Amino acid sequence: MGLEVSDLVGAIKKHPVGFGAGILAVVLGVFSYLRMGGVDDLQLRLDDVSAQGARLENNLRYSARLDEQLGAVQFALEEINRRAIDPAQLATNLRYFYQLESELGLKLVDLQQVRVIETPQKTEYRYVAYSVAVEGSYQNLLRFIRRLESGERFIKITSTNLVAGPVTPGSGIDPSNPNLVLSLTLHLLGRP
Repeated sequence: MGLEVSDLVGAIKKHPVGFGAGILAVVLGVFSYLRMGGVDDLQLRLDDVSAQGARLENNLRYSARLDEQLGAVQFALEEINRRAIDPAQLATNLRYFYQLESELGLKLVDLQQVRVIETPQKTEYRYVAYSVAVEGSYQNLLRFIRRLESGERFIKITSTNLVAGPVTPGSGIDPSNPNLVLSLTLHLLGRP
């Protein structure tokens, strides 16, 4: 009861469509099995190419105003560099405070550059610490703080202390509106 080649050829001749479909099904099954591993690789490649295409599309879309934005950034950097101080130019830096003193009618009690503070990150700028004490009326001291906050230099006030100023008999100071002494520790933005 063996299967002979003539029996097989006879069966194929008797049912050629069925055998053709069976062989095609086996070939397609083997092909799809072998191809299954490549689908994941192709999907990853498609995702990478799609992401790169989206990136390029964004670059094209946002590059239309790139020159304008670059000009704005360069202008901002020039403005920052203009407003930052050089820690080595002590006289120029102190003159800023003396100008505020004369413009606002205050008396500088103490003014000194304390130290240059290096930042832990590598940056182009650093802080320069100052200790400032001014004496004047409450309104003038408020104007002084406002001028520091909105003035030509970048300043961060790190500590404040406000005490009543010395009252000397016969000085002509109204006891109901005494002079106050404002002590500040400031950090000015400085260039290296």
